[in-house]
Amino acid sequence: MAVWNIEKNLDEGENIFVFTAQDVAGNMSASSSIKIVKDTIGPAAEISIVRKAAKELDIKWHGSDNNGSGIADYDIDYQTSDIGVATSFWNNWKTSTASTTGAFAIEFGKQYNFRVRAIDALGNIGDWTRSSIQEIALPGVVINEIAWAGTKANANDEWLELYNAADYDFDASGWFFTDGNDIKTIFATGTIIKSKQYFLMERTNDQTISDIAADLIFTGSLHNSGEKLQLKDVQSRVLDEVDASKK
Repeated sequence: MAVWNIEKNLDEGENIFVFTAQDVAGNMSASSSIKIVKDTIGPAAEISIVRKAAKELDIKWHGSDNNGSGIADYDIDYQTSDIGVATSFWNNWKTSTASTTGAFAIEFGKQYNFRVRAIDALGNIGDWTRSSIQEIALPGVVINEIAWAGTKANANDEWLELYNAADYDFDASGWFFTDGNDIKTIFATGTIIKSKQYFLMERTNDQTISDIAADLIFTGSLHNSGEKLQLKDVQSRVLDEVDASKK
C-alpha cells in the first residue's frame, strides 16, 4: 500500500481535496474527497432598532459566518444616559443568547445605544457592531387650544384641549396640568392620550361642550388677565407650556 502526504496551507473557510489513485498499469480509481474547514475568524453581526411603542424598542440582530462553523450565540449590550450626555459604560442585556430579537423598555428623556457581537461554534468571537444612538424625547403632547373666556352662555364654561402629535399613544397616568395657582389637575391612573388625537379638558363639569364628551374635568379658573399654564409628566418635567402671564 502506497502512502502519500502533502503539506498545504489552508485558506480560511472550506478547503476541499479530491483524491484519485493510479496503478502501474495506468488504471484510475474512482475519486474521493475530504473537506477541511479552517475557522479562526469570528463571525460578523448586524443590529437594527425600531421604536415599537411609546416606551418600547423592538431590536433585531443577525450574523454571517461565511464558510465557517456557524453562529452559535450572540452578546448584546446597551448604554443609557440623559439625552446629550455621553457615557462609556456598557451594560449587559443578553449574553450567549441564540435568539435574534427582543423588546427593550425605555424611558422618556433618555438616549440609548446598543452593540452586538456573534460567537461561532468553535468559540471565535466577532467584533462589536454598534447601533445608532436612539434619543427618546419627552412625550409630544401639546396644549393646543385654550378657551379662557368661557362661552356666551357662561363665562365659567372654560375648557382647553391637548393634542398628541406622536405616532403612538401615551400613558398619562400621574401627569398634571397646572397654572401654579388654583389649578393642579392630576391625570388618573390609566389615562391614555391616543396618537394624533385631541384630549378635551373642561372646567368643573362635562357640560361646557355639549356635543363632545370631556376626557378630564379640572377645577380652578383660567384668569382673564393671563397666566402661565404647564403640562408636566409624573416626574414634574415640563412637556408643554403656554406663558400668557403679565410681563
